[in-house]
Amino acid sequence: MSLVEQPANSQNAWGKPAATPSAKKVVRLPLETTRDCSRALAKLIRRTLAGDMETADLSRFANAIMLLSRIIEGGDLAAMNARLDELEKRGFH
Repeated sequence: MSLVEQPANSQNAWGKPAATPSAKKVVRLPLETTRDCSRALAKLIRRTLAGDMETADLSRFANAIMLLSRIIEGGDLAAMNARLDELEKRGFH
């Protein structure tokens, strides 16, 4: 997944100004595990503290990353429960 930052004067699909971050940089961050999400969030925080990113942009991206992290956790828990159920069916307790 990539977080693409576009100029503020770009337009969305409806022809209205898009609410996008102000910088013109592309940030590529792997976001497949909760650990990836933690690393991505730390990287964005460091960019904000260095002055390369606006705090409002960090807030939007952080919210999206945290939601994704919760979805990943939920999928991991569901897979773990399925494996436990299978083990119990086989007689492992």
